[in-house]
Amino acid sequence: SVTALPSGIPTGKVLQQQFANFNLSGVSITSTSYVASDITDSITPSSSSSKIMITAQVPVFVKSSQSSGGADWFARGHIALYRDSTQFIDNTSMGGSGYTTSSYNYGHVEGYATWSWLDSPSTTSAVAYKIYVKLSTLQGTGQVELNGVASISLMEMAN
Repeated sequence: SVTALPSGIPTGKVLQQQFANFNLSGVSITSTSYVASDITDSITPSSSSSKIMITAQVPVFVKSSQSSGGADWFARGHIALYRDSTQFIDNTSMGGSGYTTSSYNYGHVEGYATWSWLDSPSTTSAVAYKIYVKLSTLQGTGQVELNGVASISLMEMAN
């Protein structure tokens, strides 16, 4: 039986890392289809067997809004990670319910959508990771706002 790997095999070693911060202000999404944000970074793996650890943190404010009260209005913001032009993961969503009048703004949630994911892109060509955002509503209307500092980190690791 094998009790150790032969010397010279760099399993789990960090080969390179990319990190980017984005100061977001006044970004408002009302589309119910995913739209690209400015939160993106790319990395060129040194080996096709490398793994890429993606860590992202996105400041999200979701608001449901309706011109009349008395009903429960619901809005949810969805944050997805794309690799190049393909949706890679969509497991982060935030929602708020309520209504808006001229004097009262009710129904919102705010916080950071945060996750880490391990990808196997199987390439030595540049790979771009980008955050996309969309809104979904049960009733009424709403919006997803991105305000604050977002970050994305890409770390290549030897497999």
